[in-house]
Amino acid sequence: MDNVNPAEVIADAVGAAEKKALLPIRDLLIRSFLSGVFLGYATSLVMVILAQGLPLSWAHSLSRWAS
Repeated sequence: MDNVNPAEVIADAVGAAEKKALLPIRDLLIRSFLSGVFLGYATSLVMVILAQGLPLSWAHSLSRWAS
């Protein structure tokens, strides 16, 4: 496994945050809409699994994978 300097990780995180902060409102709305759709899909999938009577531990591990 490669070692990454913590300062590089922080610099990359700050750079990504600055880039996201400068996004236009249209792009922010698109991202928020798509993330809501993804969350709704994952929640629905877990509810279907639970309704079929599968073990809760299996559904819980699936929900961790989806998020």
